[in-house]
Amino acid sequence: MAIKRYAIVKMDDFEKTGSNGGVVIMIRYDDENAIYRKSDSPDDPHTVPYTIPEGCVRIKCSNLNCEPGWIYTDKTNFFVDSNYSTNK
Repeated sequence: MAIKRYAIVKMDDFEKTGSNGGVVIMIRYDDENAIYRKSDSPDDPHTVPYTIPEGCVRIKCSNLNCEPGWIYTDKTNFFVDSNYSTNK
């Protein structure tokens, strides 16, 4: 069983915003069969079924490229730190 890191992304309402992006609401570790773990630790041996909340999607991410609160961009589908700005 290979444990992967996934972002649970609350997608924008396309009907209202025209956006295909969203916001990372949580990080989950699970196997590739979508059995989610009770905690955010990949070492937690107890797995339980987990339903992805309505309006959300599960997207695989690395350990370094997403955190809760980050934005999943509309056109490029990248995770972007919402606290980072290039404005000086």
